[in-house]
Amino acid sequence: MLMGSPFRLLAALAWTCDASTLLVPAYWWAATDSSGACTTADFHALAAAGDAAVAVVNPNNGPIDSSDANFAAFAACVAALGDARAVGYVYTKIAEETSPGVWEQRAFRDAGDVEADLDAWAASGLVEGVFLDEVSNSWAASSSGWADDATTAADHEAYYAEIFAAARSRFSFVVANPGSPYPLSYLDDDDAPDVVVLSEAAYAKWAPSAAGGTCADQLWTDAQGSFDEGPFCAYVPNWDGVDGLKDVVDARSSSTAQAALLYGADPALDAAAFVAAAYDAGVDYVYVTDRPVATPWDELPTFWDALVAAATGGDDEDEDDYVASATCENDETWTTPKGVGCGELTSKKKCKK
Repeated sequence: MLMGSPFRLLAALAWTCDASTLLVPAYWWAATDSSGACTTADFHALAAAGDAAVAVVNPNNGPIDSSDANFAAFAACVAALGDARAVGYVYTKIAEETSPGVWEQRAFRDAGDVEADLDAWAASGLVEGVFLDEVSNSWAASSSGWADDATTAADHEAYYAEIFAAARSRFSFVVANPGSPYPLSYLDDDDAPDVVVLSEAAYAKWAPSAAGGTCADQLWTDAQGSFDEGPFCAYVPNWDGVDGLKDVVDARSSSTAQAALLYGADPALDAAAFVAAAYDAGVDYVYVTDRPVATPWDELPTFWDALVAAATGGDDEDEDDYVASATCENDETWTTPKGVGCGELTSKKKCKK
Protein backbone atom coordinates (compact mmCIF):
# COMPACT_ATOMS: atom_id res chain seq x y z
CA MET A 1 0.00 0.00 0.00
CA LEU A 2 1.38 3.37 -0.98
CA MET A 3 1.69 5.98 1.77
CA GLY A 4 0.76 9.57 0.95
CA SER A 5 -1.16 11.28 -1.83
CA PRO A 6 -1.28 9.55 -5.26
CA PHE A 7 -1.01 12.98 -6.87
CA ARG A 8 2.28 13.63 -5.03
CA LEU A 9 3.41 10.16 -6.11
CA LEU A 10 2.98 11.09 -9.76
CA ALA A 11 4.78 14.38 -9.17
CA ALA A 12 7.67 12.55 -7.52
CA LEU A 13 7.94 10.15 -10.44
CA ALA A 14 7.99 13.07 -12.85
CA TRP A 15 10.94 14.55 -10.97
CA THR A 16 12.97 11.35 -10.74
CA CYS A 17 12.17 9.31 -13.81
CA ASP A 18 15.18 10.12 -15.97
CA ALA A 19 17.74 8.92 -13.44
CA SER A 20 18.76 9.63 -9.87
CA THR A 21 18.47 13.32 -9.05
CA LEU A 22 21.32 15.34 -7.57
CA LEU A 23 20.25 17.31 -4.48
CA VAL A 24 23.03 19.87 -4.19
CA PRO A 25 23.55 22.16 -1.16
CA ALA A 26 24.57 25.23 -3.19
CA TYR A 27 25.67 27.38 -0.26
CA TRP A 28 27.84 29.66 -2.37
CA TRP A 29 28.43 33.36 -2.54
CA ALA A 30 26.91 34.90 -5.66
CA ALA A 31 29.02 37.34 -7.68
CA THR A 32 28.53 39.13 -10.98
CA ASP A 33 30.59 41.03 -13.50
CA SER A 34 30.00 44.59 -14.68
CA SER A 35 27.25 43.41 -17.03
CA GLY A 36 25.36 41.72 -14.22
CA ALA A 37 26.18 38.18 -15.37
CA CYS A 38 26.85 35.55 -12.71
CA THR A 39 30.57 34.83 -12.29
CA THR A 40 30.38 32.17 -9.55
CA ALA A 41 31.69 29.14 -11.41
CA ASP A 42 29.87 26.50 -9.36
CA PHE A 43 26.46 27.85 -10.37
CA HIS A 44 27.40 27.36 -14.01
CA ALA A 45 28.86 23.93 -13.34
CA LEU A 46 25.68 22.89 -11.57
CA ALA A 47 23.66 24.09 -14.55
CA ALA A 48 25.40 21.42 -16.62
CA ALA A 49 23.34 18.80 -14.79
CA GLY A 50 20.16 20.34 -16.16
CA ASP A 51 16.90 19.04 -14.71
CA ALA A 52 18.78 16.15 -13.12
CA ALA A 53 19.77 18.56 -10.32
CA VAL A 54 17.98 20.39 -7.53
CA ALA A 55 20.01 23.24 -6.03
CA VAL A 56 19.41 24.17 -2.40
CA VAL A 57 20.16 27.90 -2.45
CA ASN A 58 21.05 29.63 0.79
CA PRO A 59 22.17 33.25 0.44
CA ASN A 60 21.69 34.36 4.04
CA ASN A 61 20.96 31.33 6.24
CA GLY A 62 17.60 31.60 4.57
CA PRO A 63 16.00 33.97 2.04
CA ILE A 64 17.48 37.25 0.88
CA ASP A 65 15.35 40.37 0.72
CA SER A 66 14.98 42.19 -2.58
CA SER A 67 16.28 45.33 -0.87
CA ASP A 68 19.56 43.60 -0.02
CA ALA A 69 22.60 44.89 -1.93
CA ASN A 70 23.45 41.32 -2.95
CA PHE A 71 19.99 40.40 -4.21
CA ALA A 72 20.68 41.18 -7.87
CA ALA A 73 23.82 39.04 -7.90
CA PHE A 74 22.00 36.17 -6.20
CA ALA A 75 19.10 36.40 -8.67
CA ALA A 76 21.54 36.36 -11.59
CA CYS A 77 23.27 33.25 -10.29
CA VAL A 78 19.97 31.44 -9.67
CA ALA A 79 19.01 32.29 -13.24
CA ALA A 80 22.35 30.83 -14.37
CA LEU A 81 21.22 27.44 -13.04
CA GLY A 82 19.19 27.01 -16.21
CA ASP A 83 17.06 23.85 -16.06
CA ALA A 84 18.39 22.89 -12.63
CA ARG A 85 15.65 23.54 -10.10
CA ALA A 86 16.24 25.85 -7.14
CA VAL A 87 14.75 25.33 -3.67
CA GLY A 88 15.16 27.86 -0.88
CA TYR A 89 16.79 27.07 2.45
CA VAL A 90 14.82 27.55 5.69
CA TYR A 91 16.11 26.49 9.11
CA THR A 92 13.61 25.21 11.67
CA LYS A 93 15.61 24.90 14.88
CA ILE A 94 17.69 27.01 17.22
CA ALA A 95 21.03 25.25 17.18
CA GLU A 96 24.60 25.67 18.41
CA GLU A 97 27.82 24.70 16.61
CA THR A 98 29.61 22.52 19.17
CA SER A 99 32.64 21.85 16.91
CA PRO A 100 33.48 22.78 13.31
CA GLY A 101 30.62 21.57 11.16
CA VAL A 102 28.80 19.86 14.07
CA TRP A 103 25.56 21.48 15.28
CA GLU A 104 23.45 20.57 18.30
CA GLN A 105 19.75 21.42 18.16
CA ARG A 106 18.45 23.21 21.29
CA ALA A 107 14.84 24.25 20.58
CA PHE A 108 12.19 24.76 17.93
CA ARG A 109 12.37 27.94 15.95
CA ASP A 110 9.22 30.04 16.31
CA ALA A 111 6.77 28.74 13.71
CA GLY A 112 5.84 32.31 12.75
CA ASP A 113 9.47 33.05 11.89
CA VAL A 114 9.65 29.90 9.76
CA GLU A 115 6.50 30.94 7.94
CA ALA A 116 7.95 34.41 7.36
CA ASP A 117 10.92 32.80 5.60
CA LEU A 118 8.56 30.66 3.53
CA ASP A 119 6.66 33.79 2.53
CA ALA A 120 9.90 35.58 1.63
CA TRP A 121 11.02 32.75 -0.62
CA ALA A 122 7.60 32.55 -2.26
CA ALA A 123 7.57 36.33 -2.87
CA SER A 124 11.07 36.27 -4.36
CA GLY A 125 9.97 34.30 -7.40
CA LEU A 126 13.42 32.68 -7.49
CA VAL A 127 12.69 29.16 -6.27
CA GLU A 128 10.35 26.31 -7.14
CA GLY A 129 10.32 24.79 -3.68
CA VAL A 130 11.72 24.87 -0.19
CA PHE A 131 14.32 22.95 1.82
CA LEU A 132 13.43 22.65 5.51
CA ASP A 133 16.60 22.06 7.51
CA GLU A 134 17.17 20.71 11.03
CA VAL A 135 13.96 18.68 11.00
CA SER A 136 13.66 16.37 14.02
CA ASN A 137 14.82 12.78 13.65
CA SER A 138 13.46 9.83 15.62
CA TRP A 139 15.55 10.62 18.70
CA ALA A 140 15.28 14.42 18.88
CA ALA A 141 13.10 14.43 22.02
CA SER A 142 15.75 12.52 23.99
CA SER A 143 18.69 14.63 22.81
CA SER A 144 20.93 15.69 25.70
CA GLY A 145 21.23 19.19 24.28
CA TRP A 146 17.48 19.86 23.99
CA ALA A 147 16.56 22.82 26.20
CA ASP A 148 13.12 21.68 27.38
CA ASP A 149 13.14 18.26 29.04
CA ALA A 150 9.33 18.18 28.90
CA THR A 151 9.26 18.16 25.09
CA THR A 152 7.99 14.79 23.85
CA ALA A 153 8.33 12.95 20.57
CA ALA A 154 4.67 13.83 19.92
CA ASP A 155 5.54 17.52 20.34
CA HIS A 156 8.23 17.20 17.67
CA GLU A 157 5.85 15.47 15.28
CA ALA A 158 3.10 18.04 15.89
CA TYR A 159 5.49 20.95 15.27
CA TYR A 160 6.60 19.51 11.94
CA ALA A 161 3.05 18.67 10.89
CA GLU A 162 2.40 22.41 11.22
CA ILE A 163 5.58 23.35 9.34
CA PHE A 164 4.97 20.85 6.54
CA ALA A 165 1.43 22.16 6.09
CA ALA A 166 2.74 25.73 5.93
CA ALA A 167 5.34 24.79 3.34
CA ARG A 168 2.87 22.78 1.26
CA SER A 169 0.44 25.70 1.19
CA ARG A 170 3.08 27.83 -0.51
CA PHE A 171 5.13 25.39 -2.61
CA SER A 172 4.45 22.36 -4.77
CA PHE A 173 7.86 20.85 -3.94
CA VAL A 174 9.05 20.42 -0.36
CA VAL A 175 12.26 18.83 0.94
CA ALA A 176 12.78 18.09 4.64
CA ASN A 177 16.14 17.33 6.21
CA PRO A 178 16.23 15.32 9.45
CA GLY A 179 19.57 13.90 8.27
CA SER A 180 18.90 10.48 9.82
CA PRO A 181 15.96 8.08 10.36
CA TYR A 182 12.77 9.92 11.21
CA PRO A 183 9.21 9.24 12.45
CA LEU A 184 6.95 7.41 10.01
CA SER A 185 4.28 10.01 10.74
CA TYR A 186 6.14 12.37 8.40
CA LEU A 187 4.94 10.22 5.50
CA ASP A 188 1.31 9.84 6.48
CA ASP A 189 -0.68 12.70 4.93
CA ASP A 190 -0.98 15.03 1.96
CA ASP A 191 1.30 17.61 3.57
CA ALA A 192 4.21 15.16 3.75
CA PRO A 193 7.43 16.35 2.04
CA ASP A 194 8.18 15.24 -1.49
CA VAL A 195 11.72 14.33 -0.42
CA VAL A 196 13.21 13.57 3.01
CA VAL A 197 16.95 13.51 3.63
CA LEU A 198 17.41 10.13 5.28
CA SER A 199 21.16 10.48 5.67
CA GLU A 200 23.38 13.54 6.07
CA ALA A 201 26.68 12.11 7.22
CA ALA A 202 30.30 11.35 6.53
CA TYR A 203 30.73 8.98 3.61
CA ALA A 204 32.55 6.57 5.92
CA LYS A 205 29.37 6.23 8.00
CA TRP A 206 27.46 5.21 4.87
CA ALA A 207 30.18 3.00 3.37
CA PRO A 208 32.78 2.04 6.02
CA SER A 209 34.34 -0.47 3.63
CA ALA A 210 35.93 2.52 1.86
CA ALA A 211 38.23 2.79 4.88
CA GLY A 212 38.53 -0.95 5.47
CA GLY A 213 35.72 -1.19 8.02
CA THR A 214 32.23 -2.68 8.25
CA CYS A 215 28.81 -1.48 9.33
CA ALA A 216 29.11 -3.64 12.46
CA ASP A 217 32.26 -1.77 13.48
CA GLN A 218 30.31 1.44 14.14
CA LEU A 219 27.40 -0.06 16.11
CA TRP A 220 26.92 0.17 19.87
CA THR A 221 26.30 -3.59 19.84
CA ASP A 222 26.61 -6.38 17.28
CA ALA A 223 24.13 -8.61 19.11
CA GLN A 224 21.55 -8.15 16.35
CA GLY A 225 23.95 -8.23 13.43
CA SER A 226 24.04 -5.26 11.07
CA PHE A 227 22.39 -3.77 8.04
CA ASP A 228 24.15 -3.46 4.69
CA GLU A 229 26.04 -0.32 3.72
CA GLY A 230 23.84 2.63 2.93
CA PRO A 231 21.48 4.85 4.92
CA PHE A 232 20.91 2.31 7.73
CA CYS A 233 24.50 1.11 8.07
CA ALA A 234 25.04 2.89 11.41
CA TYR A 235 21.93 1.51 13.13
CA VAL A 236 21.32 -1.71 15.05
CA PRO A 237 18.62 -3.95 13.57
CA ASN A 238 15.59 -4.47 15.83
CA TRP A 239 16.92 -2.38 18.70
CA ASP A 240 17.42 1.10 17.19
CA GLY A 241 13.83 1.39 16.02
CA VAL A 242 14.55 1.96 12.34
CA ASP A 243 13.21 -1.30 10.92
CA GLY A 244 9.74 0.01 10.04
CA LEU A 245 11.17 2.95 8.14
CA LYS A 246 13.70 0.70 6.42
CA ASP A 247 10.88 -1.54 5.21
CA VAL A 248 9.13 1.49 3.66
CA VAL A 249 12.35 2.72 2.04
CA ASP A 250 13.30 -0.71 0.70
CA ALA A 251 9.85 -1.26 -0.78
CA ARG A 252 9.49 2.33 -2.03
CA SER A 253 5.98 2.16 -0.56
CA SER A 254 5.79 5.89 0.15
CA SER A 255 5.22 8.72 -2.31
CA THR A 256 7.97 10.60 -0.44
CA ALA A 257 11.39 10.02 -1.99
CA GLN A 258 14.54 9.53 0.09
CA ALA A 259 17.77 11.53 -0.18
CA ALA A 260 21.36 11.30 1.03
CA LEU A 261 23.90 14.13 1.49
CA LEU A 262 27.37 12.76 2.15
CA TYR A 263 30.74 14.43 2.68
CA GLY A 264 34.35 13.46 3.23
CA ALA A 265 34.51 10.93 0.38
CA ASP A 266 37.76 9.99 -1.33
CA PRO A 267 38.46 12.16 -4.39
CA ALA A 268 38.86 8.88 -6.29
CA LEU A 269 35.29 7.83 -5.49
CA ASP A 270 33.55 5.74 -8.15
CA ALA A 271 30.57 8.05 -8.62
CA ALA A 272 28.65 5.63 -10.82
CA ALA A 273 28.96 2.84 -8.26
CA PHE A 274 27.80 5.19 -5.50
CA VAL A 275 24.72 6.37 -7.39
CA ALA A 276 23.79 2.79 -8.30
CA ALA A 277 24.23 1.59 -4.71
CA ALA A 278 22.14 4.48 -3.38
CA TYR A 279 19.33 3.66 -5.78
CA ASP A 280 19.46 0.00 -4.77
CA ALA A 281 19.14 1.16 -1.15
CA GLY A 282 15.94 3.09 -1.93
CA VAL A 283 17.58 6.52 -2.20
CA ASP A 284 16.68 8.54 -5.31
CA TYR A 285 18.08 11.99 -4.50
CA VAL A 286 21.82 11.95 -3.88
CA TYR A 287 24.86 14.11 -3.33
CA VAL A 288 28.36 13.15 -2.28
CA THR A 289 31.44 15.34 -2.00
CA ASP A 290 35.08 15.09 -1.03
CA ARG A 291 34.80 18.32 0.96
CA PRO A 292 35.46 17.97 4.74
CA VAL A 293 32.96 18.01 7.59
CA ALA A 294 33.82 21.60 8.60
CA THR A 295 32.95 23.02 5.15
CA PRO A 296 31.12 20.29 3.22
CA TRP A 297 28.92 22.46 1.03
CA ASP A 298 31.21 25.38 0.19
CA GLU A 299 32.02 24.18 -3.33
CA LEU A 300 31.31 21.30 -5.71
CA PRO A 301 33.33 18.06 -5.40
CA THR A 302 36.37 17.43 -7.55
CA PHE A 303 34.48 14.54 -9.18
CA TRP A 304 31.43 16.66 -10.07
CA ASP A 305 31.46 15.79 -13.78
CA ALA A 306 31.53 12.07 -12.99
CA LEU A 307 28.69 12.50 -10.50
CA VAL A 308 26.56 14.28 -13.11
CA ALA A 309 27.25 11.55 -15.66
CA ALA A 310 26.35 8.88 -13.11
CA ALA A 311 23.10 10.56 -12.07
CA THR A 312 21.91 11.27 -15.59
CA GLY A 313 22.94 7.88 -16.94
CA GLY A 314 25.43 9.49 -19.26
CA ASP A 315 23.56 8.15 -22.24
CA ASP A 316 22.39 9.80 -25.43
CA GLU A 317 20.05 7.17 -26.88
CA ASP A 318 18.26 7.99 -30.08
CA GLU A 319 14.65 9.03 -29.54
CA ASP A 320 13.66 6.24 -31.96
CA ASP A 321 14.73 3.75 -29.30
CA TYR A 322 11.86 4.91 -27.08
CA VAL A 323 8.17 4.12 -27.25
CA ALA A 324 5.25 5.47 -25.23
CA SER A 325 3.40 3.38 -22.67
CA ALA A 326 -0.01 4.34 -21.27
CA THR A 327 -0.78 1.25 -19.20
CA CYS A 328 0.62 2.32 -15.86
CA GLU A 329 -1.13 3.39 -12.69
CA ASN A 330 -3.78 6.06 -13.37
CA ASP A 331 -3.03 5.59 -17.10
CA GLU A 332 -0.08 7.95 -16.83
CA THR A 333 1.92 8.05 -20.05
CA TRP A 334 5.67 7.53 -19.78
CA THR A 335 8.23 7.29 -22.53
CA THR A 336 10.23 4.12 -22.04
CA PRO A 337 12.82 2.04 -23.88
CA LYS A 338 11.32 -0.55 -26.19
CA GLY A 339 10.49 -3.71 -24.32
CA VAL A 340 10.50 -2.16 -20.86
CA GLY A 341 7.34 -2.94 -18.90
CA CYS A 342 5.40 -0.75 -16.51
CA GLY A 343 6.90 -2.48 -13.52
CA GLU A 344 10.26 -1.05 -14.54
CA LEU A 345 9.15 2.50 -15.27
CA THR A 346 10.66 3.90 -12.08
CA SER A 347 13.95 2.06 -12.58
CA LYS A 348 16.74 4.53 -13.17
CA LYS A 349 18.15 4.91 -16.65
CA LYS A 350 15.13 3.09 -18.07
CA CYS A 351 12.64 5.88 -18.65
CA LYS A 352 12.29 9.40 -19.90
CA LYS A 353 9.70 12.09 -19.30
